[in-house]
Amino acid sequence: MINESVSVGGEQSQALRPKFRAYAAVLGVGISVTLGWVAYMETGFERLVSGLLCIAFAAATEEGIRRETVVVQNCMSATGTITYHRPSRRGAEIHYRFNAFSGREYDGKSLWSVRGMSAGGKVIVVYKALDPSVNLPLRGFLFYTFGQSSGVDQDGGR
Repeated sequence: MINESVSVGGEQSQALRPKFRAYAAVLGVGISVTLGWVAYMETGFERLVSGLLCIAFAAATEEGIRRETVVVQNCMSATGTITYHRPSRRGAEIHYRFNAFSGREYDGKSLWSVRGMSAGGKVIVVYKALDPSVNLPLRGFLFYTFGQSSGVDQDGGR
């Protein structure tokens, strides 16, 4: 699944071939449809709450797919360093820095799905090859998975 590997400043930068996790998208759509059906069947306050939850869940699913799809189109990976870490109940906020294929240094941040990391630690970053400023940590992907070659595991470290 890994296309090529290039060393940049002593660190590996790899071209990746992502695979869409259809079951994650189907689950998101299924939950939205279920909430919509409940909203349709209920009356009063329950209808309002179910309808709002349906819209919010559908929007979150669509936004997640859109955000990840933008990154994985012609993507590469690099090892980055966590420069900031703030834990929260839902995971943590991290800021990280990595060197892209071009040798230029880029910054990024993630607000979820990054438990078990700390400042100064390493993180695998997936970035858009033509615009490395568009990036996400590998462990932050919900709707895409990557190959197992060269230390990039199938489920993004989950």
